[in-house]
Amino acid sequence: MAGALAIGAAGALAGYLVYGVLHAPAQAEAQATTLTRGSVAYAICLAVRAGVIEETLFRGLAIEQLTVLTGKRWLAASLAALAFTALHALRFEWVQLIPIGAISIILTAL
Repeated sequence: MAGALAIGAAGALAGYLVYGVLHAPAQAEAQATTLTRGSVAYAICLAVRAGVIEETLFRGLAIEQLTVLTGKRWLAASLAALAFTALHALRFEWVQLIPIGAISIILTAL
C-alpha cells in the first residue's frame, strides 16, 4: 500500500514539475489516441503488455542478471532504471522522461 502511494506521489510531483513548472504541452491524450487508434480493447492490451513485460524485463530479469555481473544490487538496480528511462527516450520528449524516471526509481526501489 505504501509503495502504491509512493508511486502516485512521485507521479503527481513529476507531472506537476513537467506540466506546471516547465509548462510542457500536455500531449498525452493525443499520443494515446494515436497509439491506440481509438480502440479501448487495444489500449487495455497495450497497457497490460507494457506493465507485465516491462516490469518483468527491467525490474526482474535485468536487476537479477546485472547483480550477478556486477556483484552489487544497488548498481544493478540503478543501471536497470537508467536503461528503462533511456529506452523511453526513443518515443517521448525529454521532459516526459521526468515522470517516467521518477516512477522507475520508485518501482526499482520497491
